[in-house]
Amino acid sequence: HVIIDTPPVLLFADVLVMAARADGVLFVTRSGKSRTQASLRAREVLARAGANILGFILNGTKRREYYYEYPEEYKRLMKGNMSDEPRAEVL
Repeated sequence: HVIIDTPPVLLFADVLVMAARADGVLFVTRSGKSRTQASLRAREVLARAGANILGFILNGTKRREYYYEYPEEYKRLMKGNMSDEPRAEVL
């Protein structure tokens, strides 16, 4: 496999040519630096160029910044539904 690290999409047209010819593109942004509108525009430009966007990578995150925890209401609901009774499965 060959990975090519290109300059920013919106600044250099060469990126679009390479992205269109590649098997796939990983779209990389940096937390706190990349602007949402610019990232959306870059994704749109890549798609129009025929790039196969495989996924997104968000670099530079702080550990707790994107931590997910279930809301308390959901936890209470699930705690009330927990029992030792066997559960039916739909196949």
